[in-house]
Amino acid sequence: MLMLLLPAVALLAASPAPPAASCYCSTNPFAPAQNCKPSCCVAGAHSGNVGGACPALPDPDLWTEMTTVEVPAAKAAGAVYPDGSPAKFELNFTGSPGWVVHLSGGGWRFMKPGQSQLLGQPPARLTPDGATAAPSDSGCYGHCDGIMSTEPTQNRLFSSWNKVFVPISGTSFTGDRSSDKPYPVRGARILKAVIEYLQSHYGMAAASDVILTGGSSGGLATYLVCDRVAGMVSAANATTKYSCLADAGFFLDHGNVAGAPTTSPQFKESFVAWNSSGGTNQDCIKHYTPLGTPELCIFAEYVAPFIKSPLFIAQNLYDSWQLNNILKVTTGGCGGYGHNLSTCSGPQMGAVQAYGATMRTRLNISAFPKRGIFAPSCIAHCQTTENEHPASLWQWPARWGIGHGVSPPNTPQEVHANWYNVVMKGEAGPSAFQLEEQGPWGSNPRCPLYT
Repeated sequence: MLMLLLPAVALLAASPAPPAASCYCSTNPFAPAQNCKPSCCVAGAHSGNVGGACPALPDPDLWTEMTTVEVPAAKAAGAVYPDGSPAKFELNFTGSPGWVVHLSGGGWRFMKPGQSQLLGQPPARLTPDGATAAPSDSGCYGHCDGIMSTEPTQNRLFSSWNKVFVPISGTSFTGDRSSDKPYPVRGARILKAVIEYLQSHYGMAAASDVILTGGSSGGLATYLVCDRVAGMVSAANATTKYSCLADAGFFLDHGNVAGAPTTSPQFKESFVAWNSSGGTNQDCIKHYTPLGTPELCIFAEYVAPFIKSPLFIAQNLYDSWQLNNILKVTTGGCGGYGHNLSTCSGPQMGAVQAYGATMRTRLNISAFPKRGIFAPSCIAHCQTTENEHPASLWQWPARWGIGHGVSPPNTPQEVHANWYNVVMKGEAGPSAFQLEEQGPWGSNPRCPLYT
């Protein structure tokens, strides 16, 4: 079997002035127009004129209908959410032998003895809603699109596959506390119950292909549980092609602009409080436990070198959530969602650029020639499903891509498809599947200033 493996694409560029703010408007009723002001229109970002009125940019995707299903035996197995409701999932069942299973993002319930705090409120719709719900177009993070899309033009390899969305657990699906105090922490059991139920009741045991994916805290979960789910899939059917797609989950073990710790202590304390050692990558645990630091296995950067399953990474080098919450560059009025970086000081901008360089170094994609990656030098978060944008950035060439002077640009959907065809299906190239921009922030004209 011939596999053509291409090196990471180096897109070198001098450090230019920041691009003008991109304008994009949405007709999607679930997401109001964002950044749509006459002053923000940019030639090339859409069909409008610079300084003119912002035209609506048509949503490139229709939403996938999902039905909520509860796992009947979940409570008996202790596979419950913090509110006591049983393991559940949202499903678009097509009967295809292919499956896309998306682990929800939305935050964590950081814990230490005697207290807890939720970072990022999960949507209210994830509260218990009975055994089933009528089909709707408001699943996932308000609606399902991107890699969860049923539209062939937006999701050419996977549009006909079954789609599953597993609601947020608060522990990136690693927690497994025996006590219910102060509330159940059972992310690992929830995921196990969902996978087993899909296998036994919906035919996933006979799947030809399974992609485990997730965004944000669900993207982190994808790194941490990738090989654990691989074991469940292969135990049911050794011929299933299984892979993982981690989106915006590479949260760095890093300090703020001044070098002080921010989220890292919370992750490390929570690893112990959640009892996550059995839920994360076991090869990572075996490596770091003798060194006295098993808690490092709650970070993607320490787990990624041990992942054995085929892996594709979607990661903005200047992740907006991380700039806000880890680097905390927005302190003092520098940037922030929907704003430019014109008020940032020289040291703050230096810290932003250094963070992207650190992200690129720790991703270390050159050490893994069979892994795929789509990593723009952009300030944004998720790319594979709608999250912070009016619609998914998965396949929206008018809005998002890598490729200076390339029209249309390379999109996450196209690069992942290249990787899947070459690595997973064994097709001959040439197809580039490692696109990691080497230029600093500001070198990609399609990037929004801060979103």
